[in-house]
Amino acid sequence: MQEKMVKWLGGSFEIKKQKEPIVIDGETFKDPIFIEGYASSFNKDYDGETVEGKDSFPKEVMDKFMEKPVILANHTNGIAEAVGKVLEYRLDDFGLWIKAILSESVDSFTQMVRKKVKEGILKCFSIGGIFEMVGKIIKKVNLFEITITPIGANPDAIFEVKSVIPYKQTAKAEIDEAWDASAEVKKAEVKDLKIICAYYDKENPDIKGSYKFPHHHIEGYKVNYKACSSGIAALNGARGQMPDIPDSDRQGVYNHLRKHIVDDFEKEAPELKIFETLGNKAGRILSKSNEEKLWGALKEIEEVLKQLEKYTEST
Repeated sequence: MQEKMVKWLGGSFEIKKQKEPIVIDGETFKDPIFIEGYASSFNKDYDGETVEGKDSFPKEVMDKFMEKPVILANHTNGIAEAVGKVLEYRLDDFGLWIKAILSESVDSFTQMVRKKVKEGILKCFSIGGIFEMVGKIIKKVNLFEITITPIGANPDAIFEVKSVIPYKQTAKAEIDEAWDASAEVKKAEVKDLKIICAYYDKENPDIKGSYKFPHHHIEGYKVNYKACSSGIAALNGARGQMPDIPDSDRQGVYNHLRKHIVDDFEKEAPELKIFETLGNKAGRILSKSNEEKLWGALKEIEEVLKQLEKYTEST
């Protein structure tokens, strides 16, 4: 088995801006910028290398990393280049997902990084550590650091500004309390919607119609269990269609609502369903012609299945 030190780009990540101050680990962030997304994916990178899977990031390694979960700039191990920290992570079938916050240090380097992230100039994650490899397969990652970088090796490493409103603990309503979203939104002003909703259109933050997924009552901003549950159901297409928000924001809205259910109401939250649309596959957009062909093929398959079912019933 080979070992080598690498700097490998992981997956896509997004940023989300919060206007209200927030306290994390006793420190107040007055203008917080959160970064969420995949620091590493299990797809082949530009170097032809592939992380094998979730077991490539052992729990003991990740626990050790989270003791000093620094976000660096461009893999540079220096005080000035420590520009943020990882708040949480998870491993799923796509890769290593993280949530981080950028530093608010007033030094010019940190402020430059923050500005370029907001401008969409810096859009990539990369990871650094010792990788145990067999050929082009990365069997184990001894993770040392995660970095923000202009360009990396993995094609999944892009991000955009995120419109998810961060979770904030509030008082909670009784678990069986009724919920009327229309009534709550009607009573709300924009400043209230920034608290009671989980998503907003970042291009129109001062318009009431920009806010979606309300789940707090106006009175006391109490969180409503039924609203959180129905919000997750909507994310999973319970209303016969997917919600009118970017696919990239579904996970963030889900995380927000799930945290209320699990942390505040101490209940188990439904899983977020993963949907793959014909129009988007691994970041590539199908042409209209090819999309029509795929839909046609699906209809033909459905027809064959119907005929097979009839044949089976008659024999």
